[in-house]
Amino acid sequence: MMIIDPNTVTRWQARDTYVVCLIGRGLALWSRSGGEMVLKIAGWVFSFEQVRAWLKKQDHPYQHSPDEFLATELNFWFKERNIDYLWAVGTDYPRGSMQPVIVLARRRREDPKSTVSHFYRVRELDADREVKKHVLEESGLNDEDLPWVTVVDPFFEY
Repeated sequence: MMIIDPNTVTRWQARDTYVVCLIGRGLALWSRSGGEMVLKIAGWVFSFEQVRAWLKKQDHPYQHSPDEFLATELNFWFKERNIDYLWAVGTDYPRGSMQPVIVLARRRREDPKSTVSHFYRVRELDADREVKKHVLEESGLNDEDLPWVTVVDPFFEY
């Protein structure tokens, strides 16, 4: 793992060269320098309003967080509850739509066979549907409210 000193790296370099994100219980660092692999995630799309409704139903204080911090707050909430099989990712979906959403990712991996424009979709498995049942019970949302999607390059590295 590489440690980046924010005092010696310009904002442009830090944004353009590295992406640091919370995954489960740790931090991950992806480097753009190789360019061979693209991060691909699969999960359910939530609007900010849906996430806030879910948190409000659970009487959780994160419901008042600004949009740009809501995915991070959701990840902290998962960590507090020892949930390491969900990862909230703020991104645009569909890509380039300028529609900010939170993808509640069940699976993530760097895929050497995918590019931003050509990739294989990840299928929702029975295990994913079991987790979704719990999310639906807690959130009060309907099954059709949360479509399963595959997102390539959710942090817009490429």
